[in-house]
Amino acid sequence: MSRYVMCMSILNKTNATGPSGRARLLVAAKDQLFEFPPSEAGVRKLARRAGVHHTFIAQSFGGLQSVLSEAYRLSFEDFKSVLNTSRWPEQQSLPGSDHAFWRIYANRVLDGTSSAEIVSDEYADPILLLAAKISDFRPKLDVKKCHLLALASWNIHLGSYLFRHILARGLGVELDKTNKMMTQVSGLTSMMCMTQNFSIAARKTATKQLDLEADYFQTAAVNGGEGQLVKAAIRILLENSSQNISGRELAKTAGVNYGLIHHHFGSKQSVFDAAFKTLHSSYVNDMVDADSQRLSEPFSLLAHSGFVQAWARRELAGIDTPDVPFTGMAKTLDLLRPTVSTSDITEDSIKAKAWCLVSFQLGYAVYQIDQDKNLRLDTVAGLRTIYDVLLSRWRKPS
Repeated sequence: MSRYVMCMSILNKTNATGPSGRARLLVAAKDQLFEFPPSEAGVRKLARRAGVHHTFIAQSFGGLQSVLSEAYRLSFEDFKSVLNTSRWPEQQSLPGSDHAFWRIYANRVLDGTSSAEIVSDEYADPILLLAAKISDFRPKLDVKKCHLLALASWNIHLGSYLFRHILARGLGVELDKTNKMMTQVSGLTSMMCMTQNFSIAARKTATKQLDLEADYFQTAAVNGGEGQLVKAAIRILLENSSQNISGRELAKTAGVNYGLIHHHFGSKQSVFDAAFKTLHSSYVNDMVDADSQRLSEPFSLLAHSGFVQAWARRELAGIDTPDVPFTGMAKTLDLLRPTVSTSDITEDSIKAKAWCLVSFQLGYAVYQIDQDKNLRLDTVAGLRTIYDVLLSRWRKPS
């Protein structure tokens, strides 16, 4: 029985018009935020889920945004209480790694600026919580460094959470060992927060963002209606929080007849899969094939942030990834192998470190949506320094 059904079974014993109605709405709102982007919530949809009349939302909370905001705050406060009662980072594992807040946070961030307003409390920032814990453990460490380490930790965990199935496939980790691998990654991240020191790096130039027409569409070589559909799907993947649009809307965006979807692809999802493969091909052409050194440059994949974010949305929506080669992850693994004595370190340990390095970058590609654009250059410079220290340390034999 799901958590939602259990709560509903208890709450149904009381009337829906009193405090229990508010409680039901908050349970339903938290489950909505867990399962879908906030923009997909609706007054009537939420009311049906809570078992109340749709007018009750305005009566009790003033409107839909208010109930979503309160549900988000409660989830954050619950996560905060779990963290505050822990001994992290000494505990070696960030508590609540399976907490609902990870998914609720990711759904909100990937929904874009339209969902920013549900965070009404300016201090509802998980990075500040982690930075405070690191500062308590390392009181002599500069505040800026504590914040960067906290952000690095959050990014690693966020990337690991969102892309765990992809990371497992790309790094050759058996599915039944994924949770164990994530625990190893969490331990490595906690050790980073407890011990790593580094210089605050100077601001560098921004990573070139790829151009939609010149870079992404150049690999969509198919012309005519088929090509127009793929290009329209690419735009939706890069600009939209979900693929929850109808085939007719997709055809209208592409400027073609609806029947061409089934004629060329068979289904709407097949169009999006083709668009995803096109984005992936652009990533491989730029990061792996064109220059073998580019992939080893920390955070160079930020040029493909739109693609990473689109991939994360697919993962959250439970949409299977098309069959694509994971050459980038394999090369990251190879970065660690040559200089590591295999007699001193296990294969799983090498994979855990590669998992950390990859999820570190993937996580920030998603998190940056939640960050002021003016802060990103300085932030990336600091995160690159942390990445370089990790890579340098992990490439040395134990």
